[in-house]
Amino acid sequence: MIDLSDIENAFVASLGQKLTGSASVGNPPAARPNIAGVKDARGQTVEIRIKRGFPVSAAIDEDMDAGRVLIIVGPEQGMTRILKPLRSPPVVTHTVPITMSVEVTDPTVAIKGLGTAGQVVGIGVGNTGYAYRCVGGETASAVAQNLASQINGAQVSQNQIYVPGGHKLIAGVVSDSFTSVEVARQVQAFRIAIYAPTPAIRDAIGRLIAPTLMQVRRFELEYGVTNAPKYLNVWTDDTTAKVDIFKRVERWEVEYPTNAVEQVPGVLFAGLNSSGKLVGQFHPDGPITIERIINV
Repeated sequence: MIDLSDIENAFVASLGQKLTGSASVGNPPAARPNIAGVKDARGQTVEIRIKRGFPVSAAIDEDMDAGRVLIIVGPEQGMTRILKPLRSPPVVTHTVPITMSVEVTDPTVAIKGLGTAGQVVGIGVGNTGYAYRCVGGETASAVAQNLASQINGAQVSQNQIYVPGGHKLIAGVVSDSFTSVEVARQVQAFRIAIYAPTPAIRDAIGRLIAPTLMQVRRFELEYGVTNAPKYLNVWTDDTTAKVDIFKRVERWEVEYPTNAVEQVPGVLFAGLNSSGKLVGQFHPDGPITIERIINV
């Protein structure tokens, strides 16, 4: 699901790219020279630090004493609205890449490649299927050993499995997919505050915030997509308790979904009946083909 921190990081990245040329979200965040040409009274390029969360006074003082601008992003309390979720079918967001392969030459199955988490390698022997789920980092020989240990009478030579008994052998590799479905939708307001050592620097940087965010069409996050940030309001504060700290605050609203993510295993066997007749087959690279038997 999308967390508040994901949206905060998206704001930080967008502002960082526009103001400093870097979308990096560091912890702690680095101070970088602005690329908008804003200079201080000495003609030096002003540095900007952009971060999540509301800083303590000492942290603000440190940047002000160094002549830097500090921009912070955080959620506003009491500024949340709940909307109806958009009802739509689950969407596949990611499928684990297949990095292993199998080759059947009766009565031998050869395993190739390197195992990664989320892959399943299987062998069908007659009417019985055997499978091994990779945890990541296994060699083909290790996967072959794990599979052979499940099959009665099977023997292993490096990455090859010998299966006695004259059974029909099939083998394949599948991987997990992850699906996402929206279960809730909400609107949250965020505060973007600028702290600057002079009013002129504050205003020069502040006038760049709205044009930057108004060009963002959406935040594409790991667990979903938001709408475009919506401008709410802005104000300045020149009467803070600290001297030489000049503040500007903007509020922006973001609508975003809460998505439930499910792990869906791939189909390794598509049916072996009790008589040993194959009625389906592995489908590591394509659709399942089912043999239909009709009695007249």
